[in-house]
Amino acid sequence: MSTKLLASVCLVALTASAYGQASPAATQPAGEAVAAWVGVVSATNVYVRSGPGETAYPCAQISSPEKVNVVGKSEGWLKIQPPKGCFSVIRKNYVQADENTKTGLVTTDNIWVRAGGDLRSADFWAIQSRTTTGDKVEILGSAGDYYKIVPPAGAFFWISARYVKPAGQAEPSEMETAGAAARPAATQPVETVVVPQKDKLPTTVPTDLPKTGGESATETFRAAEKALRAEFAKPLEQRDYPAMLARYQGISTTDGRLKTYINIRCKFIQEAMNDRNELQAVSEMAKTNDQQQKDYEARRAELQKQTPPPQAIRTFAAKGVLAESSVFPGGSVGPKRYILVDPASGQVSAYVQCASGAVDLSQYRGMTIGVFGQKHLDRNLVRYIVEAEEIVVIDAAGKIPAPPRPIIRVRPYTPAEAPQEPKQPAKQEQPQTAPAEQPSGEGVPLTSQNQPQQQTQEIPKEQTQEQTQDQPRETSPQQEQPKSQSQEDEPSHSQEQSH
Repeated sequence: MSTKLLASVCLVALTASAYGQASPAATQPAGEAVAAWVGVVSATNVYVRSGPGETAYPCAQISSPEKVNVVGKSEGWLKIQPPKGCFSVIRKNYVQADENTKTGLVTTDNIWVRAGGDLRSADFWAIQSRTTTGDKVEILGSAGDYYKIVPPAGAFFWISARYVKPAGQAEPSEMETAGAAARPAATQPVETVVVPQKDKLPTTVPTDLPKTGGESATETFRAAEKALRAEFAKPLEQRDYPAMLARYQGISTTDGRLKTYINIRCKFIQEAMNDRNELQAVSEMAKTNDQQQKDYEARRAELQKQTPPPQAIRTFAAKGVLAESSVFPGGSVGPKRYILVDPASGQVSAYVQCASGAVDLSQYRGMTIGVFGQKHLDRNLVRYIVEAEEIVVIDAAGKIPAPPRPIIRVRPYTPAEAPQEPKQPAKQEQPQTAPAEQPSGEGVPLTSQNQPQQQTQEIPKEQTQEQTQDQPRETSPQQEQPKSQSQEDEPSHSQEQSH
């Protein structure tokens, strides 16, 4: 087996074992599709294998005259429907079984179904098909980490075409020469992971081999052939290849033809022994990797138990500086309410109450707090009412901004122009008489010309009312309406007076 071929087998086995599924290159070759036909097994204890090729592991044995349904072929192998003794397997952790463990549902996409059977109860590396979430499987039993299941659609097995004949036809001849046995079977491309066929022993050698004195070399060769067939009837891991190789190498002959057959047999046994060693190495690597995967899954499960579940993120129903409400003092009209004031704007953002008594709101007065609880909108107040369940202190020294004070600007007084006197109508001339002399400055009426003007000065506006407390202004439910900052902060002034 070439180095490149062995590397491909190792890669496929490791990938399949580690993740419970394999790449498409590790699946069974599709083979050449043929019209379905019924075949009859023509030999005894014929292996039904997981794939085309004698290195594919045996899953079951069938004997003549059992029948098989053939659906395809590939290089001397027939693809058949699952016969008696064959089943498929799927990993348990991807199947949710029912109470009686008779059926199950696949819980994950792209899970591989593998080949199994009465002769294969572990180390399932041959891929048959794959399933998707929601596929239903019929469970037959357990095999370690796998469920034995009825082979689903698309799962097939393989049998050598030499031991199957169409139903109703005569049995074909099985005589082959030893030289034909030495020719390696045609291999599939590396991507399909098919290796040369060396598991089945060819039949007899020619009967016209020469004989020598005593026990002939031909008889020794025939005895070795019989022993080799018996050895190949054993499972792969039980075959004594070194002993059989030594037996053929011990045959001494001068006949050129017999030497050729002996050399062919020795080469065949040596290659079979090398292939088995490589396959065992791959199997060990797959088992090691499978164990590492189990350790990883156990460690992950342990870490999940140690990791606390994530907690939901909670948000405050309202927050602000807590102050008493002058409108809802409590008593017979309802529970006592407090107001939450926005520290930035000084506006009442919500009302807080605790009808259950679980939280003593009075101890949080003057603090900036966050309130957890249920809230609802009071359309009369146009504010949220929060039923407090839990209080979180954000700032123990909460501060409400003071209302803005008015800015008074003094405007200089500018007197208005004096009104002009109306023109008097012309009077007739009368003799002028000297006016009676009066004391200077006394009894003289003042006119617009001689009356001194009185200077007046505008008195600036004064604030008549000021809010002396820093608490926010709160209105009754009948008066509560949303106001702008300018309306709430507008001071009242006395009217201007002139002196």
